[in-house]
Amino acid sequence: MDLRLALQGEVIEQCIKKRWQFSRRGRNGENIFLRDIFNKMVIWINMFKQIGDTVVQYGPGHAALPWAGVRFILQVAVGDIVKFDFVVEGAESISRMIERYAIFEDIYLRRTSKASIELENALVRLYSTILVYQSKAKSFFDQSSPKRVSRSVFVTEDEFASIARKIDLEQSNVDRCAAILDGENQNNFSNSLEALSVGHSERHAELIELLHHLDNSKRYEILRWISPQPYLEHHEQISKNILAGTGKWVLEDPIYAEWHQGSTSSLLRLHGKAGAGKSTLVSIVIEDAVRRFEAGNSPPPVYFYCSRNAAEPEGYNPAAIISSIVRQLSCAEPGLPLLPPVIEKYERKGQGFSSRGLQIEESCDLITKLVEHYSMTTIVIDALDECDPEKREMLLDGIESLLQKNSFGLVKVFLSSRDDQDIVCTLRDYPHLDLVSSRKSGDIEVFVREETDKLIKKRRLLRNNHAKEALKVLIIDAVSRGADGMFRWASL
Repeated sequence: MDLRLALQGEVIEQCIKKRWQFSRRGRNGENIFLRDIFNKMVIWINMFKQIGDTVVQYGPGHAALPWAGVRFILQVAVGDIVKFDFVVEGAESISRMIERYAIFEDIYLRRTSKASIELENALVRLYSTILVYQSKAKSFFDQSSPKRVSRSVFVTEDEFASIARKIDLEQSNVDRCAAILDGENQNNFSNSLEALSVGHSERHAELIELLHHLDNSKRYEILRWISPQPYLEHHEQISKNILAGTGKWVLEDPIYAEWHQGSTSSLLRLHGKAGAGKSTLVSIVIEDAVRRFEAGNSPPPVYFYCSRNAAEPEGYNPAAIISSIVRQLSCAEPGLPLLPPVIEKYERKGQGFSSRGLQIEESCDLITKLVEHYSMTTIVIDALDECDPEKREMLLDGIESLLQKNSFGLVKVFLSSRDDQDIVCTLRDYPHLDLVSSRKSGDIEVFVREETDKLIKKRRLLRNNHAKEALKVLIIDAVSRGADGMFRWASL
């Protein structure tokens, strides 16, 4: 019964008013995203219902009647939150639809023809259906919470879903009429070109190709202006050295699981001494996030490998690091259009004839706006200690500010570093993973064994020895113990 009360309409209405989150009192001032939690609750409630139904099949005489009562309560709770979410999402979809078809009217209904009249009639039918939906949605939200919940039990076919299907049908009719009108306009245009003895097909193809080229050039120009850092190349260089079966302890650690599965914006730091293999573990974390993106479970991660390398001075400049994060957040997926905040910033800079790139404050402000376009944002930064110690305070402040700001999406930040005093002091209240030698002993042994086998195969080790296997075991054992958690020492 507590579960049913927790899912009452008043609680869910408060979630909407407060942007589906609340701040937890604690060391980090975490923002709890209630919509994420309610969705997880629905999954578990449905799972519980399925298990109960299965149990009743094996003991119907004793279990059916009690289970019917339990299942009734669960059905009420799930029915209300699912319908509530459906109505809210439907309203958001309709808003986009109205905006889109207002543009249709301006483009397609300027001239009168049979096709345009048919399109106008289709639009009227679509708008009428939308008005019916909006009327029923208003009635739904005007009901008291108990009344709305009770209706979720007795409505066998969701009336909102029925109207939504009709809206989809009318929308398809509008799009079909628009396609016909497009064909008519294209035909008129082609006839005009033929009358002017213009090779319209060739010219049209050339024009489309030119526009496509200009669009891609502009996109590339904006991305280069934001950041020229080859972040993908850096990741590929490090991830290619990952040995199969190593680093799994990080992904299986309860602290890591809580960080990436939790419904709050959070930060996790991996720390250890130089040469301990932090960058390799970071690349494993990035690959794990990439796999979740490819499976359709989350947006792609954004990342940066800091490096105090004279050949790439931007690798330890905080402004360059944060602007690379902006570049990766500029479009939801590779090849998609750039997000509006980035284009607006670029155009404002161009109007002022500014040739300099983004400053760190501007980048932080852009990131705050860009994360609003994602359900979850995963940011990974390796070797924070390599960042300029005199300037990295601005980077740390920007990260903390991002975590503490209220936003529509979750923000997950994963950092790695040595135990430099300023970093430890600033991030002392956040969870961390300590890269101690005991955790990596298995990984180091795998590394030493593989390298030893390579040297023996290339005849650079134990070439003429008859006790190769025994000596190989001794070498692997001695090097693994002597490394004391240091991959760099073992590689030497």
